Amino acid sequence: MRKAVFAASVVVLAACGPQTPRDLAVKQATQSYRFEILADSLPPHANEDIHYQITVIDRGSNQPVQNGEGQIYGQGSAGGRPYTYDGLTYGPEVGIYHAKLRFAIPAEGGAPWMMGIRFHRDSLSPLEVTNWSQQVLPERDNIKPPS
Repeated sequence: MRKAVFAASVVVLAACGPQTPRDLAVKQATQSYRFEILADSLPPHANEDIHYQITVIDRGSNQPVQNGEGQIYGQGSAGGRPYTYDGLTYGPEVGIYHAKLRFAIPAEGGAPWMMGIRFHRDSLSPLEVTNWSQQVLPERDNIKPPS
C-alpha cells in the first residue's frame, strides 16, 4: 500500500512541476494562424514598458510564419481612451515577432484591457484579427523609503 501511495504522489508532483514560459503564454487563433503571446510580466503594471514575444504558426502547414506584418494593441475601455499599440518586428528567431506596449493606467473600475493582434503573411493576404482581455495592475510604487 505504501508503495502505491508513494508512486501516486510522485506522479502528482511530476504533473505539478515548474511551468515553462510557454505554459504562461496567451494562446489565440484566427482562421489561418495560431499565436502564442508571451509578455515580460503578466498581468503587467501600469506605466511600465512590457515586451511581448509573439510566435506565429500557419494553421494549414503548422510551420512558423516568417516576415509577416502586424500590430498588437490594447484599449482600456470600449471605444475610448487610453489605448496603446506597436507594430510587430520580426526575428531574429524563426516565426517570432517582438513588440513593446506601455499601459498608461489600469482600466477604469478594475475592468480588463481589451487586447488584440492584427496580422497577415504579406500585403496580398487578408488581415486577420484576434482579441482577448488582460488585467493591468496599478502602477508600482517606485519610491524607496528613507533608510
